[in-house]
Order: sequence, then structure tokens, then C-alpha cells
Amino acid sequence: MAQLWETVNAARDTIGRFMARQCYWFMENYGDPERHPLAETAWLNGGKQQWLLSGTDYAIILTIALVITLLKPLAKNYLFNPVVEAVGIKEGDVERTSESIFQLCYYLPSFVYVFSALQDKVYYARPVLCWEPPFPNQPLLNDEWTVYMMGMGWYCHALFAHVFMDKRTKDFLAMLAHHVVTLALMHASLGMGYHRMGLLAVYSMDSADVFLHVNKLVRYLDNWVNVYIDVLKLIVFPPLVLSWIYFRLYFYSAYVVYPSSVQGVWYAGYENADYWLFFNICLFTLLYLQIFWFYLIMKTALKHLLYGDRLDDERDLSTSGKTNEENKKRAKRKKL
Repeated sequence: MAQLWETVNAARDTIGRFMARQCYWFMENYGDPERHPLAETAWLNGGKQQWLLSGTDYAIILTIALVITLLKPLAKNYLFNPVVEAVGIKEGDVERTSESIFQLCYYLPSFVYVFSALQDKVYYARPVLCWEPPFPNQPLLNDEWTVYMMGMGWYCHALFAHVFMDKRTKDFLAMLAHHVVTLALMHASLGMGYHRMGLLAVYSMDSADVFLHVNKLVRYLDNWVNVYIDVLKLIVFPPLVLSWIYFRLYFYSAYVVYPSSVQGVWYAGYENADYWLFFNICLFTLLYLQIFWFYLIMKTALKHLLYGDRLDDERDLSTSGKTNEENKKRAKRKKL
């Protein structure tokens, strides 16, 4: 086993050095020439250091996940569902609406907290400073630690709920991959000193989730309630598209993926960017998923604009193949 592990590490190092040389070539010819004076010199006295999460950290993460998992059915059954039904939403949309409300109760406060935590961080404006010495042993500040504890607790819950509690959707495997990769990234980045880059990644994701679930709430209202939904759609849909483009496609690419994959290894040198290959495989996986889900969002919107279909979730197995006749029946019930 030890021999196998050494072989795997040697292969990883060989591939990583080859790809790093391509990044060097790009930065030398087309990128920012700024580089730390100690690049290519292992500034940790020749030894790559790493630290693991403490037992207390794991206990806090699992406690948060357990509390959220227990709270979810209670909040939905005794608080959200009665309100949703009172508004006039029916059938399977009751559960979907309550789920979106529950998701909003996490993502909105999370985004506000992460945004406030980043305001005094120098690496918010210059992500390359995520690799500033003494990386990977930069101090972990209290607000950064809090973001990680809450985020890992949430995604532990989300992974469990996705497999054992939630309704299966067409993108079940894609969402499963997202939760697994996100948890792996958060755990590894916290344990290996990449927490600054991790905070930027969390920030780039949470804002779009807020607008996504607000749009879902409007969609479910449109399916059942005769209110001024067209006006609401004009108000809430453009921010979803813009936030997804800016935060998940542009900001994530320019402030997370590019600094992590190209700029950081050039600035600090490959010797000071341990596990560089692993992190970038995970980051590019998340970028692909963001592009895939953006396609589904735009597909749903286009179908609604061109054909007048009800705004069903493209991921939902139970709503695939709805006919125009069913849409007309639903519209008729709304008028009653």
C-alpha cells in the first residue's frame, strides 16, 4: 500500500509540474508578470506543512448538519406548508415551495455574512494574495472559520438530504457530484491552507442561490395563484440571470479558477502550491456544473417565452413531458 501511495504521489507531482510549466509559459507571454521574490524557493524550509481539522471542528460541523436535518421537516410541515397552502398553492408545488423557503433561510444570511466578512480582506480585490507567504500557514480568522463551519455543516446536511430525503430530479447525479466536490473542496482547503480561496468560492456561489429560490417561489405562485405574476417575473428573473453570469460564471472564473489554476502557481511557484492539481480539478468540475445549470435555467425561460409552458423545473422528473393541454387546464384552475 505504501508503495502504491508513493507511485500515485509521484504521478501527481509529474502531471502537476508539467501543467505548471504550461501556466508559466502563459503568464510569461500573456499574463501578469508579478511574481513573489521567493517563488520556486520552498519558503517553509523545504517542508510542505499541513494541518488537519480538530475534533472540535468535526463535532461542530456534524452538530450543525444534524440540527438542520432535524429542523427541516419540522419547519416545512408545521410552518411553511400551512402558509403555502393558505396562499393557494397546491399538489406537489406545496413541497417545492416550502423547500425553496427553507433554502432561502440559509443562503440569504450566508451570502450577507460572507460579503461582510470579505470587505476587509486584501485578497478580495487581489486574489493572488491567497498565495502570499506564509501560505499555506496563513492565519485562519474567526469570520473565515465561521463561514467554513456553517458551510460544511450545510453541505453535510444537503448531501444526506439529497440522497435520503429529497425527491429525485433529472440532475440527481450532477447535484450529487456538486455536493461531494464542494465538501471535498471545503474540507481540503481548510485543512491545507487554501481557506482564502475557499471563502471567495463560497461568495461566488451563494448570491445566485438567493435569486434562484426567489424565482422558484414566483414560478409556483404562477402555477396556482391569479396574481400579477408577469410583473413579478420581470422583477425577479433578470437579477437571477445577471447574478448567475456575474458571480458564478465571471467572478468564479476570474477570481477563483484563474488565480487558482494559473496566477497562483506562477506567483508563488509550484513548490509552494501543494495539492494544486487536486484543487483545480475540483474547481473546474464546479465550473462545468454552473454552466450546465445555467443552460437549464435559460431553457426553462425560453420554453415559457416561446410556447407559454408553465414554468416547471427542468430538473423535475414528475413534470417532464407536460403538454400544452395540461398547461391550459392549470391556467383555467387559476382563474376559478
